[in-house]
Formats: sequence, structure tokens, C-alpha cells
Amino acid sequence: MQIIPKYLQRLVLAVMIFIFLNNVAFAQKAALGKEKKHYEALNIFPDSIVVREDGMRTSGKRGTFEWWYFDAHLDDGSKIVIVFFTKPTHKVKGRLNPLCTVDIDWPDGSKIHREYTASTKESQFSKEQCDVVIGNNFFRGDLKHYEIHFEDDSLSVDINLERETESWRPHTGHWYFGKRQKKYFAWFPSVPLGEVSADIRYQGSTKKLQGSGYHDHNWYNKNILTMFNHWYWARAEIGDYTIILTQMITTKKYDHTDFPIVMIAKNGEIIADDEEKLKLVKKEIELNKETGKPVASILIFNYEDNDRKYIVTFNREQNIFIKKMIESTRGIPKLIAKITGFDGSYIRFTGDVSLEAYKDNILTDHIEDNAIWELMYFGKNLE
Repeated sequence: MQIIPKYLQRLVLAVMIFIFLNNVAFAQKAALGKEKKHYEALNIFPDSIVVREDGMRTSGKRGTFEWWYFDAHLDDGSKIVIVFFTKPTHKVKGRLNPLCTVDIDWPDGSKIHREYTASTKESQFSKEQCDVVIGNNFFRGDLKHYEIHFEDDSLSVDINLERETESWRPHTGHWYFGKRQKKYFAWFPSVPLGEVSADIRYQGSTKKLQGSGYHDHNWYNKNILTMFNHWYWARAEIGDYTIILTQMITTKKYDHTDFPIVMIAKNGEIIADDEEKLKLVKKEIELNKETGKPVASILIFNYEDNDRKYIVTFNREQNIFIKKMIESTRGIPKLIAKITGFDGSYIRFTGDVSLEAYKDNILTDHIEDNAIWELMYFGKNLE
């Protein structure tokens, strides 16, 4: 019979105690930063967004994590996702370790996945604007125009992104946790919708494609598993409308606080973004067989503001990507995850989205289209 080393026993016990305390401790406060003191501390403004907000916002040191995200739907049916990270997702507690990834889904169902890691000497992160360099790869822009480049031995991608819907954030874009509000998670949709041109060279062939895209920027200074239990996140282009909708639920430690977020723009201008006027209804909830997580087949977002009303409905048709987070871990972290019962998962959906717009209770717009949205579930099931 193999005896587990004492150091490993102590490590597992410490982790179990940590998780226990996080779940039984008196609920602490979580809040979306929207007070004057929050804006002043961040040196940003309620009614304007400046270029440096898309620059590096963390130090890159241990315990911080930051990434710049881009995705596009191209005119041949292809989808592309490019992300530049300050470090790998499983090494948040580590030092600066730059990484960029590319995922391409072709119309025939084939896929390309590439990763590139560079030393800190080969990388740079500007604090003045989005200007990230990782080896020969770069992600740079000024809120209005962005250029993204990725290359390796067999793949080269060049992206031009021109903003069409104005940059936006929910208030400061910072969620604060704890009594002193030292822990935070930040999200900045720099380009809610933009026009994309893409040059993709792969194995000797070249494709020049057009489409629409999205870019956002995220950063935080505490393990996200301790802050959020789960979230739904969706964006859609429907006729003249651009829509970003999310529901973020904190962990038990932060009283399972519900943060619904909305942004509706028409012809590039934001017309609705007051989260206090948004209500979410989830229907046909069932447990996903692969992850055991509750999934709503229908999400209905109701937004009412005096004489205006918008109803956005997402109808799930299929799950197009499922990942159990434990599958990305190895060795001791995987053992600890099993012992503590960690069962976090990520599911991406596709289906139909519809928007109904009302003025004085009279229907003025009813538009339908296709959409992709996600459910990130870190914690224990709440439904």
C-alpha cells in the first residue's frame, strides 16, 4: 500500500480548509464600481473613454492576470479567435509569461489551433494604449482601429479591425470584492462591433476574407474562482443593433450577488445600458450530461425604460463546445481538484436570437438572427 507523503497530505488539507472557509465565511460585499471614488482611483471618467484604458492595466506580477481578446465571423462562414495573454490561464500566480493563441473554425468543420510563447525580453506591453508584442506577433490599436498579427511555421494571420459601435464599459468596468475592495475583476469592451478584413495564409494557400468582429480587454488581481460562481455572456448583431448581455453571479462568500449587464446600440450609438432596468428570465433548465451543470435553453432579457422596451431572447439549438476545467490540470492540482470536488466547466452554445423593440407599447422592430453565447460555471450548482 502506497503512503501519501506528509507534505502532500498537508497541502491537500490546506486547500480543503481554504475552500471550506471561502464557502462558510460570513458573506462579504461585491459591487460594481460606479461611485465617484472609484473613477478617481482609476483616473477614468463616467462619460468618456480614453485610449490608455486599453493599455496594460496590471503589473504582470504574481497574482495578476490580463488578456486582450478578439473574435470575428467571416463572410465564408469561418470563425476566428485571437487572444494575447500576460501569462497562461493556469499560471495566474506565476510571473509574467507572455502567450498568444489563435483558433480558426473553417466552414467544413476543420479547425486550427496555435499557441506561441515568448520570453519577457521578446515581449512588450504598453500602458499608453493597446500595444502588445509577443515575439513576432502583435495586437495594437487606438480604440478606433486595430491591427493584429500572428505567425508561426505554417500559419500567418493579419487582421484589420475598424470600430463601428462606440467603445463602452459598464460604469468603471471594475467589480470589487471584500470590505476594503482590494480585489477586483475588470472588463472593457473596446470594440463592441467592428468591420474586419483578414488575410490568412496556411500551408501555402491564402484567403482574403471580410466580416465583423469584437474586441475586449480583461484583467484581475485575484483568483477568479474565488470571485464568481458562474456567468452567462452573449453578444449579437441583429440588423442595425449591437447587443452585449451578461449575468454574473458571485460565489457564496460574496452572497451570490447577481450582476446583470446590458448594452444595446443602434447604428453604432448606445441606446440602452442601465443594468437597473434589466431583468433576466431563464427557461427550460436542465443538467448537461457531460458537465452536470444546469443549462437554460432559453434566456430572455427584458429591458424597460419609461416608454421604451426591448426584449432579447436567445434560444439554444446545440452545444458547440464543452470543456471540463479539470481536464486542463495535471499532477497535484488535478489531485486536489478531485479531492475537493471541483467541477468547473465551460459550454458554448449556438442558436437563434431575436430582438423586439417597443415604443409606447407599440412594436417598432422585430428582428431574428443566429448567435453564439457561453456559460462559464466555476462553482457548485445553484439551480
